[in-house]
Amino acid sequence: MRYWSRVIFLPLMVIVFISACVGGDTGERALEQTTGSSGAAEGEYVKLLAGEAKKIMDGDEPYILLDVRTEDEFNERHIAGAVLLPDTEIAEQAEMKLKDKNATIFVYCRTGNRSEKAARELVKMGFSTVYDLGGIVDWPYEIVTSEPQPSPAPDDYEEAASGIKGEVAISFDYKEQSGHASNQFAVWIEDGAGKFIKTIYATRFTVAGGFKIRPDSIPLWVERASAASLSDEQIDSISGATPKSATLTYIWDLTDEKGEPVKMDGKYKFFIEGSLRWKNRVLYSGDIGLNIGETNLEPSVEYFYENSPGAGALTAASPEHAMISAVKVKASIAKDSPAHYTE
Repeated sequence: MRYWSRVIFLPLMVIVFISACVGGDTGERALEQTTGSSGAAEGEYVKLLAGEAKKIMDGDEPYILLDVRTEDEFNERHIAGAVLLPDTEIAEQAEMKLKDKNATIFVYCRTGNRSEKAARELVKMGFSTVYDLGGIVDWPYEIVTSEPQPSPAPDDYEEAASGIKGEVAISFDYKEQSGHASNQFAVWIEDGAGKFIKTIYATRFTVAGGFKIRPDSIPLWVERASAASLSDEQIDSISGATPKSATLTYIWDLTDEKGEPVKMDGKYKFFIEGSLRWKNRVLYSGDIGLNIGETNLEPSVEYFYENSPGAGALTAASPEHAMISAVKVKASIAKDSPAHYTE
């Protein structure tokens, strides 16, 4: 018996070792991926891409499309045909509101964090056919948005004084890198005095706690955004999986972290920080002028090249140098924004 136990044990150790070593940037990807079933086995939910879900929805079988975000998020925009049941209410309300545990249920949130938790909870409660669609940000089909509100009359100037109408679009070319300690970035807004206003987007690995594993992952954003104190809901609302190579565009809706409109006469700055490879990173920044009409804003760029374990200092000739490039920022402010009201 001793002989056989030794013969079997060694290959098992080898298998475990190999499994732990395969996968390139598994340290980052593991935190970004959700777990689910690729089949409809009992006690599991199925994670679907938008196209796969749409095919099922377009069939003849009835289904329930469940939005598990907050009521405010739902009212702002939701997938056509969806019903609201916030993830925080599923344990108490699902059996009463959904009733049929054999119904086909599609679950989504903003970026996929809450939908995964909700799908798990539904399965635990005995719902047999549960599909996790991930986030509405990845849904390319019909979206229902709230009706635009009428412009305030001149007499309402005091109430509308900070209600700027418009947006700031921040776009750049993103080239996904291979290997470890790369592909992390954040886009955020501060005021002229350096006060943090809002995170527009940050990659999920870092936001979900990756900065504890890799302190050199977009460190300026981690500090300015107080990343260690973010709640699960905040993490879900600002983060997403590391994208594929593409031209990316992120929109600042001229509100702060609480959803309150910023002041028309305020001074603001945008920032894009990217971790190119370990401690090597790039920082784009620029002033935002909230002037009526469309304004193209000029970004400045600064590279931080440092020697790191397993990777020397990068140069302008390094492939990683091009991870974020061609940054364009445009502010579009409506003519009927409050600053143009007259008595």
